[in-house]
Amino acid sequence: MTGRHRKTRLKLASMAAGLCLAILLGEAFVRAVEPRPDTKGIPLPGSARRYGFARESVGYAGGVEFMTDSLGFRTCNPHEARERESTLVVVLGDSYAFGYGVRCEDAFPTVLQDRLQQHYPSNRIRVVNLAIPGYDTLQELATLAEIGPNLKPAVVLLAYHLNDIERTNSDEHGPRSGFKDALRRADSHFHLLRLLLPRMAALARSVGFHQVPSTASAEVEEYLTDGPAWRENQKTLKELFALANTWHWRLGVVVVPYVVDLTDRHPSLGAYQVVVDFCTSKNVPVVNAFDYFRGREARRLWINLLDGHPNAEGHVLIAKAANDLIVSRHLLE
Repeated sequence: MTGRHRKTRLKLASMAAGLCLAILLGEAFVRAVEPRPDTKGIPLPGSARRYGFARESVGYAGGVEFMTDSLGFRTCNPHEARERESTLVVVLGDSYAFGYGVRCEDAFPTVLQDRLQQHYPSNRIRVVNLAIPGYDTLQELATLAEIGPNLKPAVVLLAYHLNDIERTNSDEHGPRSGFKDALRRADSHFHLLRLLLPRMAALARSVGFHQVPSTASAEVEEYLTDGPAWRENQKTLKELFALANTWHWRLGVVVVPYVVDLTDRHPSLGAYQVVVDFCTSKNVPVVNAFDYFRGREARRLWINLLDGHPNAEGHVLIAKAANDLIVSRHLLE
């Protein structure tokens, strides 16, 4: 081996060692300063909900602490008794309705309660947040079937997100396979990777790739082409609508948008309209919350630069859409 080749190999070895050291130091630093990891749900054997949160517990979601009530759902005050004379509105949904990354006081169900109370001062309004991060429509239906009859709500509000057509077969309790599974496993073990992946996604959005979000493009096609996943979800929605009708609960749907490119170029506009048209055809009051986000700068509405879940300001917009729907359609009268 020539001296030149030996020097080259030594340089490469030195660079590799330096890179490994940098990764190790970065991993140690991230673990030392990062927020508390998200609290995982617990299995619910025999329930179509599949998983939920422990009752009367404390957890973390998006680095923000949350508390659960005696049923295992998010609450701002776990010791607050539900007054029988209260007019109840229950909210079904996923992480967007749950308030991922924001305080309970800033999540849209709480903001909605304050707005409704102002509009109906003579009534005691209670909005109960039954959303769980990661839930799909089938789990939301199961939540209503299991919890609704005991709560006896006046209004059921479904916060519908496009990814609700994705059946939950990839949560922490279910089987996984393939490249995405390997990426999730690496993400759960290496905190530095957990930090860098969303940062790279944010960088991609900043240079224009946000025009078609990777999490939404296939879903949008499902809606626009009446694909099998959307057709299956229509059946579940019909079951949810029928359940509410059977118990004489008034129903409303808020279509919650992806918080990206809040202009007429928004990639999911057509899909939102498909959902709106479907609900309208079933005589279910519906509002497209994108109209309340339109014209704003998306990244100013994210919980942080690495995560596009809506922040407190975004939740105010969703609450306004929900409030306008309930009031304009006289769902509480």
